[in-house]
Amino acid sequence: MTKSPVVMIDAPPKPDLSDFYSRIMDSLMTPYKPTAPVYEKYSQVKRLFGEMDVRILIVDEIHHLIAGGLTKQREFRNALKSLSNEAKISIVASGIEEAYNAFNADPQMSSRFVPIEMPSWTPGRQLGTLLMTLEHRTPLRKPSGLHRPEMMQAIYMKSESTLGDIFDLVKTAAVEAVRSGNEAITEHQLTELDWVPPSKRRTYTRRL
Repeated sequence: MTKSPVVMIDAPPKPDLSDFYSRIMDSLMTPYKPTAPVYEKYSQVKRLFGEMDVRILIVDEIHHLIAGGLTKQREFRNALKSLSNEAKISIVASGIEEAYNAFNADPQMSSRFVPIEMPSWTPGRQLGTLLMTLEHRTPLRKPSGLHRPEMMQAIYMKSESTLGDIFDLVKTAAVEAVRSGNEAITEHQLTELDWVPPSKRRTYTRRL
């Protein structure tokens, strides 16, 4: 069986354990019964982790935890704790600050998860390297030069410097470039792109 020391998933939109275990098995590309009881999925995940030598589980968007009530949040936290203990793995959770507050409500969880704040990206060599990497992974036929100062600044301003939004912005721009037939991301396209920056999304949602 293929070894997979690191597994990464997005947390479910709400603290749903059945969905959580399903996402893990989807990531491991293993068949399972979607309607199986939670305890069966949990047992299958533990067995797979042992067989595939999984050492680390990365759970992104962990702030979805707070979309459920206090009971569901507690159940989800306990499930993470049990999975870590019984499968003998480390769990890395990433999300916004509210997620840490939900973890901090449980003394055992707060001692297990050491918070590390990710700094915002700023125009410079590191951001340029990141943008070159992203450009190489886009399916565009023409070079976009995302690392050039003017392109970097446009992406920085539009995304408001958060990593997830940088990824999403470049992906959205790449899709639009393919649709338009340009096959390259341009500064003009970034300026005209239908994109709501993070700071305005709550207001935008309320207006909808």
